[in-house]
Amino acid sequence: MSIEVVDVRPHERHYGVYIIKFEDGSERLATRNLTPGKRVYGERLVKWGGAEYREWNPYRQSSPPR
Repeated sequence: MSIEVVDVRPHERHYGVYIIKFEDGSERLATRNLTPGKRVYGERLVKWGGAEYREWNPYRQSSPPR
C-alpha cells in the first residue's frame, strides 16, 4: 500500500525545505535527497519530477536546514 504524491512545492519561508502533498490530502515536510536511494533514519523516499525527496520525521531527525 502506497500513497501517490500529487504535488511538491518549496516551503515559503525555509530554503531547502519542501512540502509534499499526497493524494489523501495530507502534507508532509521534506528535504531533497542528495544521495538518491539511501535512507538514514528509515524515512519515506518520494520521487517527483526527476528528483528524490526524504520525508522529514521530527521524532527521528534533527531540524531541517534553515
